[in-house]
Amino acid sequence: RRYVADMPSAIKKNFPGSVEQQSCAGIRKLLRSGFFIRSFECLDFNRLSHGSTAWNISLIEASMSPVEFTKAFTKAAAAQLSRPGSATSFLRLDLPIKSYADNFGYMISAEPERVRCAYAFDAYQGWGHRKACQDSRESLVRHRMQLARQACAKHHDNPMAAVWTQWKDSRINCCFANVSDALWAQSRFLQQYAHTNCTRGNGLNQMQLRWTSSDIFGVYYVRAQDEPYARRLHEFAVSKVRATREQALLQFCKLPSNVWVAPNI
Repeated sequence: RRYVADMPSAIKKNFPGSVEQQSCAGIRKLLRSGFFIRSFECLDFNRLSHGSTAWNISLIEASMSPVEFTKAFTKAAAAQLSRPGSATSFLRLDLPIKSYADNFGYMISAEPERVRCAYAFDAYQGWGHRKACQDSRESLVRHRMQLARQACAKHHDNPMAAVWTQWKDSRINCCFANVSDALWAQSRFLQQYAHTNCTRGNGLNQMQLRWTSSDIFGVYYVRAQDEPYARRLHEFAVSKVRATREQALLQFCKLPSNVWVAPNI
């Protein structure tokens, strides 16, 4: 199977200002070109989950009054309609299809030039950016693989061991100047010999992207139990984005759930 090798020079051209609201009949085309996603985050929900971002939103809703839940949900949805520079992930068919904390969120089309800093894995960098990468891409991939194997051996194949080790290492947790280099490094790392579920990490890349509501072209979800909340986010986005477009018919997509194997879709 052949995949798109490099980042398209102008992602936005693949996303018209108005698209039909449907269950992502064109998801294969979207994933071949690639697009950014912003996983839904809510500080109020995090506090109720004792700081964890991997929450069960239905349990959170049950623990709040309807007014409190709606207020918190709407506030978080509005805050993520546009950002001057914040963490997103880039999805493409030849890369892991992975959302931060497996949450639902916004689908974003934007030029790669609007990424201030690109990381080949989850950099745990909410705002700002780390130092620029100094080593060659190949050298960084080799060093990352060496660290991942050492960490997994030391921590008995704890699935997050490689992620923690990479995050702490300033040599590899560095800022690529462009998105293409970061995606190449991510893809190259996953092609290394003798990977395990531990050494692969969590499948994420991270892009410090600047976007506005006019860049949002849809809402996605991963887990079936999140679909009602993703629909609520979709309804909110349509009501807000309509003001910036003649029409605001946004995609509503369930992403493939297989992280490591390119989906047959």
